[in-house]
Amino acid sequence: MNVSRIRSNVDGRYLLDGIPFTCCNPASPRPCIRYQLTDNSAHYNYEFQSEELNLYSRGCRQALVDYYIGMLNSTGPGVLSVIFLQISVLVSLRYLQTAVEGAMALEDPEGESEGYLLEKGVKETFEEAKINVLTMLKLGQVDPSGAEESPEDENAEKSAS
Repeated sequence: MNVSRIRSNVDGRYLLDGIPFTCCNPASPRPCIRYQLTDNSAHYNYEFQSEELNLYSRGCRQALVDYYIGMLNSTGPGVLSVIFLQISVLVSLRYLQTAVEGAMALEDPEGESEGYLLEKGVKETFEEAKINVLTMLKLGQVDPSGAEESPEDENAEKSAS
C-alpha cells in the first residue's frame, strides 16, 4: 500500500483508504479488513506497516485474473470436448438422415442406400445458403416494382367511371 498517495489525499475525496472485497485473501486467518487500512486504532491488534494484512500481495487484479484463468484451464477442455461431441453427432445424424431418405426413395427400407452430408458441392451449398440468408434479410423491405395501388387511386378510378 502506498502511504504517500493516501497522505496526499485532499479531504478524503479522491483516494479512499479501502479496497474492494475481491482483493481480500481468503487464506488469511483474520477477517478481511477493507476500510481504514492505514488506521491502526480502527482495528484490534493491527499494524498495517508490519503486518502482511489480509490482502493479496501481488495485487487484486492479478489475483482475479489468475483465478479465472485457472477456472478456464480446468473447464475449457471439458466444454470443447462436449462441443466436438455434439458436432460429430450432428454430422452422423445428417448422414443417417440422407441414407434413410435414399432408402425410402428406392422403396426398400432394408436395402442399401448412399448417404451424404451435402446435397451439392461445398461451393454450391454455401451460395444457396447465402441466397437464403439474403432473402430472409429482405423480408421487411418493400419491393418498389411490386408496389400495389393505393386506396385513393382505386377511389379515383371508381368515381371517374
